[in-house]
Amino acid sequence: MAAIDTDNHVDDFVSNLSEIFEDNTESLGIKEIYKEDVLMVPIVPSIAISCTAMFNERITVGSTNVRYETTFIGDVWYYQAVINEDFKRNVIMSKAYKVARHIMKNASLNGWLVNKRAIVRSCTYSPRIRAGMLLGAARISLSAPKRIVIDVA
Repeated sequence: MAAIDTDNHVDDFVSNLSEIFEDNTESLGIKEIYKEDVLMVPIVPSIAISCTAMFNERITVGSTNVRYETTFIGDVWYYQAVINEDFKRNVIMSKAYKVARHIMKNASLNGWLVNKRAIVRSCTYSPRIRAGMLLGAARISLSAPKRIVIDVA
């Protein structure tokens, strides 16, 4: 599949990250992919993708353009199930790690990153309250360096 590439790099980051999961939902055990960290999670297991920050690491000014090395920081929240007496923390971490490994294997983010790769920074168990319920969840944090060229002439 071709990379999604518009003028909105935040949306591109989220959309291309989402695309790497689209054809693998069954093998990853995911029923729904949300392109935003939603407050209501009606379907589990699911993932919610969000861009949490971006920063410029290097700027090169030329006579006709400006090149930015911009790093996008994002979270993929893996929501497994409502926490109850049968809850198993390691089950959530095991399944979240499977999602993190999938990101590592598809680190070009659907071909959006050219000559760069996304890096999974952490995978952390972190239960969250969603839709009035305490859900077993894990936060997968990643960074994605992207070269952006802006014509100025």
